[in-house]
Formats: sequence, structure tokens, C-alpha cells
Amino acid sequence: MAGMMGATAFLSMWMNNTASTSIMLPVALAVVHELGIYSENSLNRQQAVQMYLVAFDSTNGEESDENKIEELTHTTQSCQRPFMFISMHIGIYLGFLLPVAYSSSIGGLSSLVGTTPNVYLKGFVESKYGGTGFRINFLNFLFFALPVGILMLILCWFWLQWCYNKQEHITDSTVAIFCGILPLILPDSNPFNRKHDWKYEPIVKWTQLAQNVSWGSILLLGAGLTIATAFEKSKLSDSVAQILGFVSGVPRAAASIIIIIVSGFFTEVTSNTSTASIFLPVLDSVATSSGIHPAFLILPCTLAVSLAFMLPIATPPNAIVFASGAIRVIDMIKTGIVMNLIGFLVIFIAANTWMPKIFDINEQTTAYFFNITYVVRSSVGNL
Repeated sequence: MAGMMGATAFLSMWMNNTASTSIMLPVALAVVHELGIYSENSLNRQQAVQMYLVAFDSTNGEESDENKIEELTHTTQSCQRPFMFISMHIGIYLGFLLPVAYSSSIGGLSSLVGTTPNVYLKGFVESKYGGTGFRINFLNFLFFALPVGILMLILCWFWLQWCYNKQEHITDSTVAIFCGILPLILPDSNPFNRKHDWKYEPIVKWTQLAQNVSWGSILLLGAGLTIATAFEKSKLSDSVAQILGFVSGVPRAAASIIIIIVSGFFTEVTSNTSTASIFLPVLDSVATSSGIHPAFLILPCTLAVSLAFMLPIATPPNAIVFASGAIRVIDMIKTGIVMNLIGFLVIFIAANTWMPKIFDINEQTTAYFFNITYVVRSSVGNL
């Protein structure tokens, strides 16, 4: 599980979350399939041995009633084992598919190019605070967000391990993942053969693995976009923005945790980018009226809108995993709500510990920031 999550998160830092999930989901399904075959074969061998022993004992003359009762008990236990296996098999599915979706979202928030809200944040800061000295670049955002992603990935692993891996299964999952990825990487011919012009072609192409269109994912994403459009058409997003106005005058730490929680739950029913585009302008005015440096509100909000763990429509990685048919909505909600709480805590700690040091935010620089902002906006307004 750890190997699967690490690989997915790393891919998601540099590419679209949907693409990284699409790459890793077939690997996860293959590993789950092999685990199921291994467990099923082991169970069948146990049942065959048990049936053989019962048949062998029945040929050895009369048996006492106690022996017959004991045989009946063993037979009943053997009949119950398939039901135990089915329960265990579902746990394996949940324990491998949910980590793929969750680690994709976690990896996306860890890098400036990992997900669209992060890129939107950079453009927002450049347009709003140009010339103030407060800027977002790839390096300082990485120093801020990468520890958040690593901590969330570790805590996510512990939580999912506790939920879905209480029984001991095969422990060489990392080897299985590595072997599953190899055919997509290794060339199909010898690159050191110089008798002919060599051209790199993998043993298995991704197009061969994704021949069928996942209509379930498309329908789920369509439902999510419909809800997002309904939010905009009904002006519900404007109402939410007005409600956030009560944060003005609230202490900085309280305002930060409120924004994180509201953003994290709001993004479950609308797209991450839409949530960021709705909240960031409002938080800018809230920070100005409260005398809080906007970084304490807009940076945590940007990371919080990527905490889409509870619903299939919350983000494409969740929809892709849900479309596999092995996960129920209630399973995703029960696991995802704890992941949301973990994310809220980690982002809140990051916003109040290492973020001010990375962006050099203190009382003196905050006062300078507001003075420069006032001068710049006054100059723009007079043009």
C-alpha cells in the first residue's frame, strides 16, 4: 500500500491527478486480483484436505457420536470460510483502490504544477499583490506544501492500514507494483542490438490497457459539473461568499481553521478550481478588513480545496476508482471524513508554523505589505 501511494503521489505532483490515477488504477486492480487468487487457492486447498480427511475417516468403520459431531463442526466451518473470504476480499479492494485516489489528491496539492487551484493561486497573487514583495514561485510553494503532502500521505497510510489491513496478507505489494509497472517501461526489443535502427517501444502500451471507455467515470464527472453549474446559476456560491464575511474580525488562527474546514467540505460538491475561484477573492477582502496577511487565508484555502476524499463526484480520481465497481459511496464517506479531518489539522499546523518562515511573514513585513498594497491600489485607481 505504501509503495502504491508513494508512486501515485509522486506522479500526481507533476501531472494531472486524473492521469496519475488512470495510470495506477490498473496496477492496483492487478495486485488485488492476484491477492484474491492467492487467497482463494489457499482456501480451496484447505477445503480439499478437510473433505479428504472426512471421506477417509468414514471408511474406517463405525464412529462415535462425538466424532460425528466434530466432523459436522469442521464441515460447517469449511462452509463458512467462503463468506469470510468474501469479506476479506472486499477489504483488499478498499485497501488498494482508495489509496490510489487519495494519494493522487495529496500529491497534487504538494506541487505548484500538481493541480489547477495551485496555478490559479499563483496568478491570483501576481495580479493582486504585484509589487508588494509577496510572490509565489515553484520553490517556496514546494517548501510550504511538500511537508503537508508528506505528512498527509503518512497519516493516510496509517488510517487506511488500520481500516482495511487488520488481517495479514501478502506483504510483497511493492514488488507486485514494480512488476506491474515494468511492462509499461521496459522496451520490447534489445536496445544494444546495433544491427538495425532501434526505436523505443514499451512491451505494453497504455492504449492497449485502456481500450474501453469508462462511462461510469464520465457520468459521475458530469454530475459533479452539473452541481457546480447549479451552484453558480442559483447564486448559492455568492451566498457562501457572503457568509464568509463573518470571518472578518475573528482572530487569525480561528479564521484560518474556519476557512480550511469550509473550503474542504465545499469542494466535495463542486470542482476544486471553482471553489478556489469563488473563495480567494472573498478571502482577499476579508484579510484586508481584518488586518491579516492574505497568505494566512489564501494559501491554506488553496490546499484545502484539494481535500476531496469523501464523495465520488468530488474529484476525477475518486470517480475513476468508484467506477471500478468495488467501492460503495458509504465506504468512501466513512474513510474520507477522517482523511478530511487529518488534512484540516496538517494544513492548519503548516499555516501557523513553517509557512510564515518560508514567506518571511511577521508583524513588520505585514505592515509593510499593507502599506505597499494601499499605495499600489490607489495608484491603479487613479489611472
